[in-house]
Amino acid sequence: MKITACPVCKATGAKLRINSPKLILFHCPCCGVSFVPKQIQSRKQSEDYFDAYSLQTYAAYYKAFRLKIFRENWNIITRFARGGKAIDVGASFGWFLACAPK
Repeated sequence: MKITACPVCKATGAKLRINSPKLILFHCPCCGVSFVPKQIQSRKQSEDYFDAYSLQTYAAYYKAFRLKIFRENWNIITRFARGGKAIDVGASFGWFLACAPK
């Protein structure tokens, strides 16, 4: 695969970091940015590289981080609106509502 230039600094010579069926990632040694080449983005835009992992692996990886962020979000929300009802559209695992104040 030919990479013409880094999208940030325009330097050539990016190194291949990840080459999997659903994710190709390059790293620019000049500016340090990692990027997915544009030709790959357009070709695989309907695919999700995380599809290769199991649901349990995904949840184990993200749950603690998401719960922390959602608790922080609720702290901000409750400064502006005390009480009331909440709905989480597209709730996925329901972690946002799980962190909601009782």
